Amino acid sequence: MDYLALQRRSGFDLTPYAGRTLMRCSWQVSNYPGTEDVVLLDLLVCDGRIVGGDLRSTALDGFMTALEKRNPI
Repeated sequence: MDYLALQRRSGFDLTPYAGRTLMRCSWQVSNYPGTEDVVLLDLLVCDGRIVGGDLRSTALDGFMTALEKRNPI
């Protein structure tokens, strides 16, 4: 699955941001269940709003999963 499809599946559509500069903020997750690999959380931000993101393993045979978009309370 490509990255745009991964984002769409989780409720984030990056299409409106094509050609724009996004900021990627990354953090290392120290307690991701089920793996000893390094796992990173990436948030994609545009104009102060989160417009996408993912969790990914840096291992050669690692994983990438989308975040779940939720409506604010």
